[in-house]
Amino acid sequence: MGHNTTSSHLVRVLRQCFCRTAVPDILWSDGGPQFTSKCFHDFSRQWGFIHKVSSPYYPQSNGKVEAMVKSMKKLIATSWNKRSLNEDALCRALLQYRNTPSRKDGLSPAQKLFGTPVQDSLPALHRSFLPCWQKAVTEAETLATNSLEQTQAYYNLHAHTLPDIGIGSRVALQHPQTKMWDIYGTVVDIGPHCRYLVKTQNGRILTRNRRFLRRRTATSLLPSTTPAPPEQPQQTFPQQSTSAEVCSSPRHSTHTHQAPKRLIEDPNWP
Repeated sequence: MGHNTTSSHLVRVLRQCFCRTAVPDILWSDGGPQFTSKCFHDFSRQWGFIHKVSSPYYPQSNGKVEAMVKSMKKLIATSWNKRSLNEDALCRALLQYRNTPSRKDGLSPAQKLFGTPVQDSLPALHRSFLPCWQKAVTEAETLATNSLEQTQAYYNLHAHTLPDIGIGSRVALQHPQTKMWDIYGTVVDIGPHCRYLVKTQNGRILTRNRRFLRRRTATSLLPSTTPAPPEQPQQTFPQQSTSAEVCSSPRHSTHTHQAPKRLIEDPNWP
């Protein structure tokens, strides 16, 4: 949704969409201000669907939507003339997209929604719409499950599990624009799928994925508890008269050695 889209406009669009198709059980969003308003919360409660939010700045947590947006951008780009949008070409492309079987389960969006393919602008035999020619739902679900397992196995092949961070731990957050770890806060809650709720120093509650958090260690410079060695008296040497004697005499530093300081944990760190 655009930044200028209001919650009332979003509710009106979703209401029309639900009337044409159906009310979903779960609706996922990126947690924009239109989806977190009281107007949208009342709308979800009245229509009886659950609203879930993906992790901000982490497209992998909302992969299906990101893939759909990429496909729609391609359709719009192919339907765009030099100066205007060809609406007829866009409508034909959308119709063909909804009638194209998926590579994962072999079912098209129209089959999943209506139980049968719809007639599009491409020529087809009338017998191709008979139930005997359509892929069984159980077979499609098996293919979708196998495809999901293969995708997860390929992703986990090069991934590693990050250590958990407990509630109350002090962490540093990565800034989404500068990529610097300069936002500090405290973990207040842990959700599913490695989602953490962090309360920043200015009181804001941010939701971030585990990969954008780093554990913060409290350190400070404190004087060492080891006693310093006694200072040695400075030695003085008589002034030499000749350059040869000056070069042959040993040189001694007059610098006083001090005890080193070390980094230790500060239990009173706020």
